[in-house]
Amino acid sequence: MCETFCCRLIVASRFHPAPLLVSLLEFVAPSRPFVAYCQYKEPLLECYTKLREKGGVVNLKLSETWLRNYQVLPERSHPKLMMSGGGGYLLSGITVVNESVKSDASHVEAQTEEPTSKKRRLQELHC
Repeated sequence: MCETFCCRLIVASRFHPAPLLVSLLEFVAPSRPFVAYCQYKEPLLECYTKLREKGGVVNLKLSETWLRNYQVLPERSHPKLMMSGGGGYLLSGITVVNESVKSDASHVEAQTEEPTSKKRRLQELHC
């Protein structure tokens, strides 16, 4: 593959999307969207759990693409009688850099530590 990052990723395959999605996400630039389509929900649930465990993605959403069309007639409306059974599922999210998450956690820990000058003043007040 190329050395540059892609600005988005769209995966629509008849095969299991997990290996393809996980391997191609390495080539998507940080803060860029990705989406994977599958006709069945279970393969995308597996992708969802793998991506949550691996990290590097936020705002993961699993949604159904089925749309119900309505027939609107004067003084009545109802769903169209001839509709398809389903349309498939989408897994979408946004890529992030894993190192920033780790460094942010250590930065937060450092911020919760009180400055030494403040500790001294508190000790002086309590004595």
